[in-house]
Amino acid sequence: MTDDVDHKEYIDKQRDDWNAVANAWEKYDQWLADNFAYFDQILIQRAGIQPGHKVLDLGSGTGNPALAAAKIAGPEGRVMGVDVAEKMLEVARRRAKNQGLDNIEFHTCHAGDIPFDSETFDAATSRFCLMFLPDVPGALKSIHRALKPGARFTAAVWGTADKNLSFTLAMRVLQKFTALPSPDPSAPGPFSQGQPGALAARMTEAGFVDAVEEAAPVEMTFPSLDFYISNMKEMAAPVRAIMEKMDDETRARAMDAIVDEVRKFESPDGVVRFSGEAMIVSAAKGTA
Repeated sequence: MTDDVDHKEYIDKQRDDWNAVANAWEKYDQWLADNFAYFDQILIQRAGIQPGHKVLDLGSGTGNPALAAAKIAGPEGRVMGVDVAEKMLEVARRRAKNQGLDNIEFHTCHAGDIPFDSETFDAATSRFCLMFLPDVPGALKSIHRALKPGARFTAAVWGTADKNLSFTLAMRVLQKFTALPSPDPSAPGPFSQGQPGALAARMTEAGFVDAVEEAAPVEMTFPSLDFYISNMKEMAAPVRAIMEKMDDETRARAMDAIVDEVRKFESPDGVVRFSGEAMIVSAAKGTA
C-alpha cells in the first residue's frame, strides 16, 4: 500500500463493508462449507494444531477456520479468533454456540494490534484475510510476537487474478459501466499476496523461518446461475459497494452483462463452476 494512504480510513471502510455483508455470509454458510472446508483442514494440518493447543486465528470473519481448530484443540485447548468486523464475529459466536464449542473466543481488533501477550500461542492460522490488510508486514510481526518459539503460522491467500475468474468476472464487467480506477498492485485486495513467493518472503522478513509455499487448486460450484448472481450481489463486499452507487438503469444493464458472461460457465445441468487457485504458506517462529 502506498505511503500516502490513510490506514485508519482504509480499515474503517473495510470494517463497514464486511459488516454490511455479515448476514449474507451467515445465509450462505452451507455453501461456504461445501466449497472451502478443505482449506480449514489444510491450514490446521500445516499449522500442526493438536489437542490442548492455544491457537490464534487472524481474520476469523464468521468463524473459519477458528471453529474447526477449536474442535481439534479440545477442552484443554483454546482458540482466539480476531477480526475487524464485529458483525461478522457475531455470526461466528452464534455458530460456536450452536456447535457447542465453549473453548473459543472472538475479539474485535485490527490485525496489526493483536491484544495478546508475547509467546502465548502454540499455532496460528488465517484463511483469506492477509491480502486485504493495509500493513501485511506489521500484521505478520504481530503474529510472530504472539507465537511461542517453534510454533507455526499457516495462511491461505488467493492466487493471481488470472487464475481466479469467479472473483474477477463481475468486476471486469462493472468496469464497462462505471469509472473504476485501474487497480493499484501495491494496494490491498483479493490478489495482493497471490504472486508465487510473495507471502513467503514477507513471512521471512517478519522473522519466520522454514517458509513453505504450495498452490492449492479449488473449484467453486454454484447450484444455479440465479444462485451465483444472488451470492455475488449479497456476499461480495466490493461488488456490492460499486453496484449500490449505480442508478437503476445502469445497474440493470450491468447485471444483464454479468449474466451473459456467467452463462459461459454453466453446465448442461445448470450448475455454474469456476476453477481457482489459492496459495498456502506456512512458516515457523524460530527457537533461537
